[in-house]
Amino acid sequence: MSSKITNSFLILILALFFTFSSSIAETPQTVHLISKLDNGTNPVQIKCQVNGALSADLTLKSGQDFQFTTNVKGKYNCEASWGRYIAAFDAFEPTRDKGHSIIYWWIKEDGFYLSWNKIDWKLIVEWESE
Repeated sequence: MSSKITNSFLILILALFFTFSSSIAETPQTVHLISKLDNGTNPVQIKCQVNGALSADLTLKSGQDFQFTTNVKGKYNCEASWGRYIAAFDAFEPTRDKGHSIIYWWIKEDGFYLSWNKIDWKLIVEWESE
């Protein structure tokens, strides 16, 4: 009898663990694309795709912040153009961004900066000339 209770308890604990861990893994994350380009410069054009489908097509002026929620599993691949410059970056990458509820991107004259806390920024992608 004790063995059956122990086995039932272990099964219950495992079921709760897998339910809890899968709900954490599927928690949507928020991505911010923030234009830090100088005032008066051309806006930046950005197109993002996830799993081959267009998920965003936008124009950002200086100071604008575009947000989206990652409600589809997969990389959010983006291409940007700004005047004669182009760049490609992954706005959301599940392995890289795991454990972070918010992903911030600064778009600046020298490229794209990533942060998860809005304090520490790292240049990830530089602009290229067409």
